Amino acid sequence: AYAHVDVAGKIVVLEWGDPDDPHGVSMRGDPHFKASAAADRGAAGVLLLAPPGMGRPALDSETRAALSVPVAVINPARTEEVRA
Repeated sequence: AYAHVDVAGKIVVLEWGDPDDPHGVSMRGDPHFKASAAADRGAAGVLLLAPPGMGRPALDSETRAALSVPVAVINPARTEEVRA
């Protein structure tokens, strides 16, 4: 996904989860994996577009190590505004 895109110093906007795939869910759909991949390529931050029906992430149960860049999850009611 990043082969021809320079994200260094930029805010990266990512969709939450995997695209529809007849082979099932992959690790690459994990939001932590996606944010880490963006950070590894020099992104300044990440906006994750939450899918319809998703509630607010429970940060009190977050057990993974902190990322090196800020990450924000966009409310599903506002994702279309971000895409525009």
